[in-house]
Amino acid sequence: MKLEVGTTDSSLSSFRWVVLIINWIVVFFVQASWLFILVMFNYIPFLTESQEYLIWTLPFVGLICMALPAGLIIDKYGLKRTGILGIGIVVITAFCRGLSYDFLTLALSSMFLGFGIGIVIPLGSKLIGLWFGEKEIGTATGITIMAVGLGVAISQSISVSLLLLLGTWRNIFFFYAFFDLIVLIIWLFIKEKPATFVKRDRVPFRETISKVIRNRYVWMLCGINLVLLAVYYTSLKALHPIFQINLGNEFLANLAISVISYGAMIANVIMPIMSDRMCNRRKFLGMGLIILIPALILINFLGNIGIWVLSFVIGFMVGTIAPIIMAIPVELKGVGHTYVAGAAGFVVSIGKVGGLVVPMIYLMFANHSLEIFGFIFLGILLIIATILVIFIPETAGKAREVSLEIEYLNQRLKS
Repeated sequence: MKLEVGTTDSSLSSFRWVVLIINWIVVFFVQASWLFILVMFNYIPFLTESQEYLIWTLPFVGLICMALPAGLIIDKYGLKRTGILGIGIVVITAFCRGLSYDFLTLALSSMFLGFGIGIVIPLGSKLIGLWFGEKEIGTATGITIMAVGLGVAISQSISVSLLLLLGTWRNIFFFYAFFDLIVLIIWLFIKEKPATFVKRDRVPFRETISKVIRNRYVWMLCGINLVLLAVYYTSLKALHPIFQINLGNEFLANLAISVISYGAMIANVIMPIMSDRMCNRRKFLGMGLIILIPALILINFLGNIGIWVLSFVIGFMVGTIAPIIMAIPVELKGVGHTYVAGAAGFVVSIGKVGGLVVPMIYLMFANHSLEIFGFIFLGILLIIATILVIFIPETAGKAREVSLEIEYLNQRLKS
């Protein structure tokens, strides 16, 4: 008797889709609890403009600090306990943000909120690595990442309207904290993987960090993710005033910016499925990065229909690249489902550094009325990321750690 290398749909538990839905709900509400504050600043009386920027960025700082350690914790202690810790921190800090009475208390609770988010984000990669076969990894990752954009978009769309119902800005924070508490209860129903192909799903910290840090392809993914998030967050910030001038009013500018996010969400679902079906990751990464370069440059000079089209294109390309980046670690030789949370945490942490730092660099250009040079700078970063893609091996359909486990079982059967 010989086992086939790889996994089929029939050999995987159908409960994997329930697990994915639970994780999707968690990601949706955790992300909604974070960035809705961008539309609430005008209603918080004790913040200055510079303090508003800090309140927006401090969760990034907490996330960057926590994502890698969180990945190590997940690889050692598993999904359920680590998820309870991360979501629990989100619940507590979300309530604390509503209780804030000055800049310092809101700043501290915002940073600790970032710690909780940093723990939650790598959970999805570990969950997908343990529950899904190699032909579904991209699809499951895309569905999960779509929850990020949808959570942010919907929360920012409804939060101001909720003020009419709930009365004060504090109650808006309590509203999201309440749903985070429900999410924590839902997470209690998550199951650790009972997979036949998993020989080890818990490993020591030192072993995980050694495997992750020494893998050059993980470093390349970190670089690509850094560029991607740098381009995405800088675009959201930089394109708004350009759209206001070219489209004529703030409402249309806000709508055009939202098209970027909705384009990304559509791609999150469609393109990873195609990547799985075509067994190709590199071509999709390269295509997305290359198309982003002229799109970002040309959108500065076009008006009306050109802005709407290129906004969608930019979002679609970002939404193509992001889930594929996060699908690759579990397929890399030497990472697999065993160390994937540590690798994902590292990729997320480095990527968020780009999302935090590069918009500041762009503002240096913008303050000197050299916006186009800022976009050329983003184009150069995208070229560097495209070069990195060339050196990454094709991993689609090659969840190598799965194959190694089945080879191990074959050897046991022969003996």
